[in-house]
Amino acid sequence: MITQLKNPKTTNYQKLKKNILSDQFAWYHEKTASNFQEDNDVPFFSHSVIARPVPNRTYPKITDEYVSEFQVVLDEIFSYNNLKLNCIYRLNVNMVSPTNEEMQIPFHCDHMWSHNNILIYLTNAGGETICEGESFNPSEDDIITFSGYPEKHCHKTSIEKNRIVIVATYI
Repeated sequence: MITQLKNPKTTNYQKLKKNILSDQFAWYHEKTASNFQEDNDVPFFSHSVIARPVPNRTYPKITDEYVSEFQVVLDEIFSYNNLKLNCIYRLNVNMVSPTNEEMQIPFHCDHMWSHNNILIYLTNAGGETICEGESFNPSEDDIITFSGYPEKHCHKTSIEKNRIVIVATYI
């Protein structure tokens, strides 16, 4: 079930968003949006803040020196919405460039264990998010959360603007 959260749009949030949308923010090219090579997959740009646990490293790894700025913003959002944040498994910023026609990336789970996802939409690009038959058509500064496992989710591409989203998995 997709739940829309309230965005307090704090000073910390505005500062982080401005930094991410600046020309100085580092982006890294990824060949696919999922772990599978499928025909409907699209390349995207990524900025890892906390890298996901992997089989030979069963713990998250901090990959960005500004992780505390992201944590402050997440703490403010969770507090404002009266939600508890126990642990972040993965934290990333994703940018999907517009495509000539709207495409849906493959359904996927970020981890193969119980977790939740939170998406913070930084641009007004659209790019509907779909989770187990339910969909959310985002606007700039919208925030949603949903169960990330065993449910699968995906998103559609934008045909107009870069779709820039902060993605975190958590318990």
